[in-house]
Amino acid sequence: MKLPNNTNIYLTYAGSLPFILCALFLFNGLQTLPYFGDTAKVLKVYGLVIASFMAGVHWGQYLAGRVEFPINLPIISNVIAIFVWASFLMFPIRWYLVSLILVFIILLLIDFFLWRRKQLSRFYFWSRVVVTITVLLSLVISSIMLE
Repeated sequence: MKLPNNTNIYLTYAGSLPFILCALFLFNGLQTLPYFGDTAKVLKVYGLVIASFMAGVHWGQYLAGRVEFPINLPIISNVIAIFVWASFLMFPIRWYLVSLILVFIILLLIDFFLWRRKQLSRFYFWSRVVVTITVLLSLVISSIMLE
């Protein structure tokens, strides 16, 4: 079942809200969130979920036969997901956020190549650009606040 176009865009933008909120909370010195716990941990886990989800989207697009890419997207998406999980487990929070920034840039570059090959709609790609820039700024602010 395909969702109406407005629902898709609302969900896309809503996905950036936890990144924005965590950055705002950290900026205002709120280290612990009621019911959720440590703000940095919330950000860390949410980043892991979203990065894995976005990598999975590329895998799904490839398996559905909707995209052609010069490099095998299932392999790329698995490498990205494994890298994010390893970073989550091994890196201190600041380096983990840097790894998320790198991963979100790579995911957007993949979408850029797919868009240039006319395999993604202009609307979807530019929505991804706006959301990714928002997420990247939120991650940079959060990283600075977690010094």
